[in-house]
Amino acid sequence: MDNLNHKKTAIIIVDAWDKHWCKSFTHTLNNMCPKINTFKEFYKKKGCLIIHCPSDCINFYNKNKLKHHNIKEIENNLFKKRPLQPDPYTYGCCCDNPCQNKNKRVWKRQHSSIKIDDDDYIIDDNKQNLYNIIKTYNIENLIYTGFALNMCILGRNIGIKTTSKWDINIYISKKHTDIFYNVKYNKELNTRQEAINFINDYYEDRNINILH
Repeated sequence: MDNLNHKKTAIIIVDAWDKHWCKSFTHTLNNMCPKINTFKEFYKKKGCLIIHCPSDCINFYNKNKLKHHNIKEIENNLFKKRPLQPDPYTYGCCCDNPCQNKNKRVWKRQHSSIKIDDDDYIIDDNKQNLYNIIKTYNIENLIYTGFALNMCILGRNIGIKTTSKWDINIYISKKHTDIFYNVKYNKELNTRQEAINFINDYYEDRNINILH
């Protein structure tokens, strides 16, 4: 990452919520979010722009306003087939006793361990807002952190399925992302690490850069 032009690089933090309906994933949030904060603080000092995207929580924050830019997209069907979708029984929950409140929106804000500065941007799952930021600041490199690689980071409106159609370089920070998946229900994958490797290979096969 140090070889990138930091002044033309943005770090986006996707759905690093304060809480999740799955207890094991809430534990993942609590462990990972402080690391995300350290990562973004380090590179913000080098000049990177920080974009927070806690979907469904925008009303908790003051909204930023930017000049409107018409979105220009290229044809891209690379992400039509989505990998490792959660099984219908646990819907990704890895707890020994699967949580019952599947898909309940218990999150209220971004995790408190991730600092939001006055000059950071906060957006909801809105690709127009993200595009406006990228064009306003002439961003060439967009680095994804947050959750989850097989769900929101891929399929959200501000996810890679969308931004891969824009004329920018897409990166994933491997150490600052995770998956939401119960490998128990996949006959071809034996461990969680195998599932993570599968997802990273999926992105690399589609020319998405993985930062190790």
